[in-house]
Amino acid sequence: MAATDFFTVEVWTLKGIVRYQVLFVIRLATREVNIAGISAQCHGV
Repeated sequence: MAATDFFTVEVWTLKGIVRYQVLFVIRLATREVNIAGISAQCHGV
C-alpha cells in the first residue's frame, strides 16, 4: 500500500525566491519515499 502527497519548498535563485511543489509517494510497509515530480508552475482546475 502507498500514500501520496504534496509539499512546497522555497528556493533562492538568481530570479529571486521560487516556490516549488513536490509530489512524493511513500510505501507504507517499508517507509520508502520516492519523489514523483517537481514543478515550479502548478496548474490547478
